[in-house]
Amino acid sequence: MNATSIEPARPASEHLVSLSHHSYLIRSVSGSDELALFDMFARSSPEDLRLRCLGMIKDFPRLAAARLAHCDRGREIALVAVDGEGAAPGEIVGVAHLIEEPTEPGCAEFDILVRTDVKGHGVGFQLMKDVLARARERGLTWKGTPDSIQAHPMGEFRRVPMRRLIAKLGLTEFRNEGPLTDYRFAPRAVTLPLKQHAGAPAVATVNSGDTVRVGDLIAAPEAGKLGARIHASIDGRVTVGGDAIVIEA
Repeated sequence: MNATSIEPARPASEHLVSLSHHSYLIRSVSGSDELALFDMFARSSPEDLRLRCLGMIKDFPRLAAARLAHCDRGREIALVAVDGEGAAPGEIVGVAHLIEEPTEPGCAEFDILVRTDVKGHGVGFQLMKDVLARARERGLTWKGTPDSIQAHPMGEFRRVPMRRLIAKLGLTEFRNEGPLTDYRFAPRAVTLPLKQHAGAPAVATVNSGDTVRVGDLIAAPEAGKLGARIHASIDGRVTVGGDAIVIEA
């Protein structure tokens, strides 16, 4: 009896595409993709990251990978293109991300990034088609005309759409069109770098284990040097590290 190997059916949310004689799997992002997303961001050029959004912030690959892998599926769509061949099949080489605007029903923003060495093969265009198709399934449709599309006058300077900037900084929950509401922020710990600007680092005036109150001086520049005096921003117990002071409430 001859055994026949049958490839299991793919979920409806996944499909294979052939682009420039190379196969890619287009699928939804999952929580287990964080490391693969980090690798894709880390292998993309600084200019590509900057043009996508916030590529200039410190530790962008790690933050962006975690943000995408655990995005809000209720109002966001995140698709990845996975290399189906090549030297390392299974690598994520592109991502498309769409965010619905909660205060403007039917409105959304999206962006696409393709790993720098994979650009020019149609991966970005394919991701764009797929993410827009998913958007239409959710009832998001363009109601204007081609003539009504205009570049934002601050586009050259903003680079990052404001709603996406708010989401990337984790500030969505604080967005309020008004009236404003009071919110008491009580962090469990703060880290205060001893070097605050281009001047000399401050020197701790407290020791690990000391208890401080808001406003207490905890570090000051050495005599004759230009630097910043640093004060406690919360009440708590101090831990002095090599280049920072941590206060735990």
